[in-house]
Amino acid sequence: MCEQQAREAEVAITALHRRLDDLARVEVDRTLAGLRHLSAADRQAIERFGQALVDGIGDHLTRRIHALPADDAIPPRAGLAALAWLQSDAPRRAS
Repeated sequence: MCEQQAREAEVAITALHRRLDDLARVEVDRTLAGLRHLSAADRQAIERFGQALVDGIGDHLTRRIHALPADDAIPPRAGLAALAWLQSDAPRRAS
């Protein structure tokens, strides 16, 4: 991966982690809103679980992004373009 692609990858990875963190916060808040009867410790456990899940997904995707140059089947630029598209709010195509 050339220096320019490495910078693009780091920007994409940072954006990916930010988006995952935002999604986790929304889902944890939504879940906790329906579970007001839980103790503070139980609520914190749900928050930790949500963050751990997102961190695991983000770490896996980060490793895969860094592995793009080693994967001859996917050129790095194509992988970064796919990542950008996945993070966008582009409408889904009908199947």
